[in-house]
Amino acid sequence: AGWLSRTSPESALLSRGNDPASLLALVDKEINFAGDPSKTPGPSQPTARRLTQLRDLAETALVNEPLSSRAYRLLGQIADRQGFAERAETLMRAAARTDLHESAAVHWMMWKSFERKDYPAAAYYADALLRSGGGAAIYGDAMPILARMAEDPAAKQEIKNLLAANPSWRSGFLGGLGPYIRDARTPLELFLSLKDTRAPPTTEELNGYQWFLVQHKLDELAYYVWLQFLPPEKLEAAGFLFNGDFEARPSGSPFDWQAAAGVNVIVDFAPRLENPSDHALVVEFGPGRVEFPGVSQSTVLAPGAYLLRGSVNGEVLGRRGVRWGVSCVDGTSLGQS
Repeated sequence: AGWLSRTSPESALLSRGNDPASLLALVDKEINFAGDPSKTPGPSQPTARRLTQLRDLAETALVNEPLSSRAYRLLGQIADRQGFAERAETLMRAAARTDLHESAAVHWMMWKSFERKDYPAAAYYADALLRSGGGAAIYGDAMPILARMAEDPAAKQEIKNLLAANPSWRSGFLGGLGPYIRDARTPLELFLSLKDTRAPPTTEELNGYQWFLVQHKLDELAYYVWLQFLPPEKLEAAGFLFNGDFEARPSGSPFDWQAAAGVNVIVDFAPRLENPSDHALVVEFGPGRVEFPGVSQSTVLAPGAYLLRGSVNGEVLGRRGVRWGVSCVDGTSLGQS
């Protein structure tokens, strides 16, 4: 019966009529189409009479296995379809309390809590749902709720509290928040709330937000975000060309050096041969055809006259050679070496 309960619960019940696993598998199959609670019910939903019969089967299973979160969840789903809202919530809460990996029940409780503006409870269930490790589908379930809470003055503190605890899902949430928000400044408020906590924003989290803003042509806001989180010693060097002496490894920010991978070319930040305490941008081309995307960075400058100055040591044999250039974000060339 234990084996048949997973493949053919009807056959399993012929040999053991009160087997909890088989009873619940049968109910799950009819309620959720082969036990998948995420699937939307189609036109062949169980009738009211059949729902009553399925409820009796699930209750029988619960009598034989009192700590079955699956039984509570199925009974909650049946009560919900029968229109017994209070009973449904009691059962779904019991399912979630028994096992927080009962994701369908946790998801149900998250939405119900959000609808009644019980934001601490909604945040609790969203956190449990994301910690369950359900992958992209789980993120898709929780993200709309958390994004709406992040933009609600009455609920945003709950999101800040969750993020300050640095849960395992934080980076994925912050990186995927963009499509769900109405105000591009919402993540900035979350990042600022984390700035002085024990788990401040990581470089990867901040870079992801900056690139999101750049891709949506919000360059000045992206630049402001970058400046807000620069360490004091680096903030003093910002404002024109950043890391122009190539002393630090690129951070991945759009306002630091970018060196995309090429073909038959090596790009590195290395000590200078004549003075190892100083660094230089080293570009080494191999023989034959080379595809060199270039090395670049973005900055934001006030209107005025500027001079780009540097030193170069090397020799390139080729028709076009290598040169530095300055251009606007739309590609308009301002000058070349």
